[in-house]
Amino acid sequence: AAPAGAPATRFSDRLRPRAAPPVAARAEADVEEPEDLSPPHDDDGPPPWMDVPPPSDEEASIGMGLSDMDDPMPGSGSGAGDADGIYVSTAIEEVALVPTALGERWHALAPQLGLNALARELALQAECLEIDEAAEPQRWRFRVERESLRQPGLQDKLQAALTALIGKPTRVEIEAGRATDSPALRDTMAVRARQRQAEAIILEDPEVQQLLAQFKTARILPGSIKPA
Repeated sequence: AAPAGAPATRFSDRLRPRAAPPVAARAEADVEEPEDLSPPHDDDGPPPWMDVPPPSDEEASIGMGLSDMDDPMPGSGSGAGDADGIYVSTAIEEVALVPTALGERWHALAPQLGLNALARELALQAECLEIDEAAEPQRWRFRVERESLRQPGLQDKLQAALTALIGKPTRVEIEAGRATDSPALRDTMAVRARQRQAEAIILEDPEVQQLLAQFKTARILPGSIKPA
């Protein structure tokens, strides 16, 4: 029974579902578009091939390879641009070359022998110590460090090729020891000289210097500069 004074309600009214309370407006209507916090595009920034972060403490990098090189590579010495930590040269290792007249002559002859594989390697790694043209047959004495190249079969191939090249009988003698003037050493010296020249051209280029001045922490990746 309804309490005294309360309005009477019908039983059917109590069975009707109650109306849901007013729902707050859809959240989407009240949500604003998020503010675009991305930095504006700078048309005056570095060229597209230069991967440089926005001005900060991070390292920069250029297309030929600017990277974080704050710490020099282990075992690296002074090289082109190394004074400022900009670039560590790949042509800094010293070559123990002691040039001789016989070494120069052998360097010119060795590529003409037409040898292949290990026989060619023997000719390139050998240091010419003596040429006795008055002997019969001519005596050519060499020094070779690697034992694997001082095999009789390779020595015979070198002797046959040398005989064919100069047109006179020869006898090749090989002794063990470290070569200080071989075609291989001379070729290595020439390659490193070209490498240093290429590095100097890049590091002295006005545009490269301008980029390095603009991005103070920029570094050029070692090995990214190659001779033409």
